[in-house]
Amino acid sequence: MSRSFGERFAILRKSLNLSRLQLAKLIGIQSTAIDRIENEVSLPRTDVIQKVAGYLPNQMLWLLTGNVYPGTTQTSPDMQKETVFRIIDSVDPRFMDQMKIKSEFLDSLILLQSNEESTCLGGLLIIKDESLYSISHYPFIRQAIKINTGFINFDSSDTGKRNLEMLHDWLSSNRKDLLSTAKLKLVEHSVLDNLWKTLEVTDSELLDVEPATFVFSQFKKWLMNEKWWK
Repeated sequence: MSRSFGERFAILRKSLNLSRLQLAKLIGIQSTAIDRIENEVSLPRTDVIQKVAGYLPNQMLWLLTGNVYPGTTQTSPDMQKETVFRIIDSVDPRFMDQMKIKSEFLDSLILLQSNEESTCLGGLLIIKDESLYSISHYPFIRQAIKINTGFINFDSSDTGKRNLEMLHDWLSSNRKDLLSTAKLKLVEHSVLDNLWKTLEVTDSELLDVEPATFVFSQFKKWLMNEKWWK
């Protein structure tokens, strides 16, 4: 038996762990409008649909039709959700002080190493879920700042390595705790190279790095602030 629009709306809201009042405030409508939708008193007006779509763009197909088509970015509350790191800003690792988001709102650091080019290294600074910058209420979506590639690496010129040391110095001065939990992940080169355009990467695209590899040993030395680049 297919679900009605009101039933799907209620399921979606509950999957976000939001009350009717909380959701109404987030999308900018009256809570009575949600009452009417979920109680199936009336169908939502076009402006209400537009506001819901602005807040839940990847769930609108399921909400409107009850279907999700393979190969699209659309999801439903019933689907298995993997973590998605969504880029909301980027920073040059040489100039971390120019980062727009305050360091206290950072939760973790993941360095991203290309699987094809040893000199292509970037990263993600994951933002705390409870911070004012984290606008998503989906537990599987994490907001992140992209550390730009092209400036740091473990395996090339002294310039790239010195820039990586500058990043370590900034972290030591501002958020030393991020170094103790930092991870190094291997990423398909095309994914990393196009991250500025796609603005998101999934957890399944971040692969573990073999501990016996050169780049992993360099990463561990970097964490310990050894003069590994000399």
